[in-house]
Amino acid sequence: MKAMIVDDEQNVREALRALLHLYSPETSVVGEADSVASALAEIERIQPELLFLDVEMGDGTGFDLLKQLPDRDFEVIFVTAHQHYAIKAIRMSACDFLLKPVDPDDLVAAIERAQLNLRQHGGDPIDVMLQHASGIKDRMVLKDMENIYVLKIEDIIHCEADGRYTRFHVNGQEKPILVSTNLKEYEVLLSPSGFARIHHSHLINLNHIQRIDKVNLTVHLNGGQKVPISVRKKDELLKRL
Repeated sequence: MKAMIVDDEQNVREALRALLHLYSPETSVVGEADSVASALAEIERIQPELLFLDVEMGDGTGFDLLKQLPDRDFEVIFVTAHQHYAIKAIRMSACDFLLKPVDPDDLVAAIERAQLNLRQHGGDPIDVMLQHASGIKDRMVLKDMENIYVLKIEDIIHCEADGRYTRFHVNGQEKPILVSTNLKEYEVLLSPSGFARIHHSHLINLNHIQRIDKVNLTVHLNGGQKVPISVRKKDELLKRL
């Protein structure tokens, strides 16, 4: 499969080339570009089957590039450091969305999905479904090693830090969803939707509070979860209720 890498950082392009050589030798990198403008010319020249595409570049974004190629006949895998671009990536009919640094297992799975889509000539029906579902502004997309989840933000009860990962406790999900992005990024993303950071390890949906134990400094949430409140966050939380 002919592939092209578009990223404005040379070290990122080199790292991705090395991963492909090790884990997907059947994927041949036949071109690179470091900007939207150079990518447009290179795509026209080499006609890739698969495009590894960064989001933020010096002269625009990967989304700007795809808008100029409405009738593309290649698959797109976004490669970015920013989780919050996932919904927009799926809206643009991307085959997959990989976070930097790229996990080799995720990379192989994304390439297999791209190969399947190319064989089907019309896209994976799961991706088409996600494209429509994610067009609603009150949703977000999460991805773990095995699944892509399209969630209603109102169903997210609680986000819990686990090192550089975050666990999502979601109404109707038996097990938490573990994603490889830190809690701070989700705090920025979800705070406008009624979420509050009440502890260095916990971000909660205020609409899922059942009661607050002011003596033991805990919040009781829907689903039976009990979450600690840091002393310095208690007054701030009470003001928001």
